[in-house]
Amino acid sequence: MNPMNEELLQSDAGGESRPAGSLTSGMIRRRKPVRVATPEDMGGPRTEAPAQGAQELTARVEAAFSEDSAGAAGQEAQSGSSPQSAPEAPAAPNQDEALHARQQELRRLAAERAEAQKRPLQVPGASEAPGSDAASSAPPRSHENGTAVTGPTAETPAGQPPQAFEAPQQPVSPDQAAHAARNIDDLHQAPVSAPAGTKRKSLVQGGMTPLERRRAAQEHQKKLAEAQERAAHAKPRDVASYWDELRRGRQVPSVIDIDPSEVAQHWPNSLMINCNDISDHATVERSFAEVMRGAREQAAAQGDVLIEYTPMVTEWIMTVGREVARAGRPIQDIEVFPTSVGNVSYRVIALPLSGERLGDVHALCHITHA
Repeated sequence: MNPMNEELLQSDAGGESRPAGSLTSGMIRRRKPVRVATPEDMGGPRTEAPAQGAQELTARVEAAFSEDSAGAAGQEAQSGSSPQSAPEAPAAPNQDEALHARQQELRRLAAERAEAQKRPLQVPGASEAPGSDAASSAPPRSHENGTAVTGPTAETPAGQPPQAFEAPQQPVSPDQAAHAARNIDDLHQAPVSAPAGTKRKSLVQGGMTPLERRRAAQEHQKKLAEAQERAAHAKPRDVASYWDELRRGRQVPSVIDIDPSEVAQHWPNSLMINCNDISDHATVERSFAEVMRGAREQAAAQGDVLIEYTPMVTEWIMTVGREVARAGRPIQDIEVFPTSVGNVSYRVIALPLSGERLGDVHALCHITHA
């Protein structure tokens, strides 16, 4: 017989003991299971399953109860007697103490959980020891506003949520702000002064050093002079335009403004006539004529058609010159003269010039084929 069943045998009403084969359901004391409060009932986390030894003991007790219950049910069917309930035995003192301790533990866990829910930020790995693999391998976390946070450190205990690092803010006075602004403006506008004995390499406006600016100015002056020289040697449209440029706001230009070499270069068939207002006498300026003669010889060598200065042609030029001296304005005339090649039509343009002495009038006469 099962030892557990021997402890559960009870005497009947007459005080006689019955054999083991005549056990009924009323003779078996069924212990009412005691339900222990779980962590879920207290609002705490789930607890782990009982130990392996406690599970085996529970299984053995349930198996014994099943065997006795099956035998007792058969005998009750034969005898038809009603089962008798046995009084429940009081719980052992040590079980009450364990139950009380467990309930206290569950209350403590529930209080800690409620306190943790009140915190604004919960870090999953905050309870891990600093320096552990789990704490070191955890990815960085951030607050809702985007500031980065890290795990627990020496400054942040494991039980407290880490805080984002904030740089210390120092108040700046208005004088300090104005001084800093002036320094920035000086750096952008004024060149940096080099130490004594060193080469100054500061940049100025436009990214050029003073030496580069001087070289650029010299190059510009050189190009300007070359352009002026080309313009001076460029042939004007005609001799009348040349005379008009020499006036410079005056009624007529002066004889000293005429450059014989320039006239010989562009208009070699020209003569300078000297006239006197008092005697009405006209002569040819010899020095000017010598310059023109050399220019005409060069033009003839290049194949140009020259003017034949016959006595009739020369007298005609001097007559037009005297008329210009009296009128004080340019005159143009055309005549036909006999030459070695036949009759040729010539055109003369006489331009008045003021003399160096009082009463002297000059005329620049240019002859071309009409």
